[in-house]
Amino acid sequence: MPQKTNLKAAPYFDDYDSGNDFYKVLFRPSYPVQGRELNTTQSILQNQIESYGKYAFKQGDLVVPGEVGLNKKLDFVKLSSVSEVAVSVDDEIIYQKYDINNLIGQKINGLSSGVVALVQSIVSATDNNADTLYVKYLNAGDGGNEERFRQGETLEVVDGINSPLLVVGTDGSVLPTSVAVTDPDTQVTTFVDSGAMGFGSAVQVE
Repeated sequence: MPQKTNLKAAPYFDDYDSGNDFYKVLFRPSYPVQGRELNTTQSILQNQIESYGKYAFKQGDLVVPGEVGLNKKLDFVKLSSVSEVAVSVDDEIIYQKYDINNLIGQKINGLSSGVVALVQSIVSATDNNADTLYVKYLNAGDGGNEERFRQGETLEVVDGINSPLLVVGTDGSVLPTSVAVTDPDTQVTTFVDSGAMGFGSAVQVE
């Protein structure tokens, strides 16, 4: 195991060497215990645990339940607009931009489709991309025939108080709908067209 502190020098004087093949420090009655002996005892124990770990596990093995989950079909919805919300400032009602990060964990409903989804993650707008919601669809709409939101429809927060209205983008609109793709070898970034709705990927470590 990595050790940055030099334990062999003062004031530790830990002279343990795994190459000497000894695994015990003997203490004599009526003699004071030295710091060197205590440090050496700890080093022996640490070396034993490390040796067993290298024997029992391969490099990269999961020691505790740390499963990695990959979702290759995480639905995304790009927004063309987010309405302002009313807030009270000095007893005066004003309208200001809504922070869409507050939507994480909220359920949203399509007013025309009736589809309900849970917002799992959000990517705020950039120069090349619109506000994007990553969602998990919960309920189908329109009598069970529709499973995703409609392009251009308005979304509202289910049981939301002072929440904005969200408008889904449409493919081919002036809405920025491109994603940046960087080549790992050349580090050159290009922009690829992306629809208003589609699938992304997500990795989760438990």
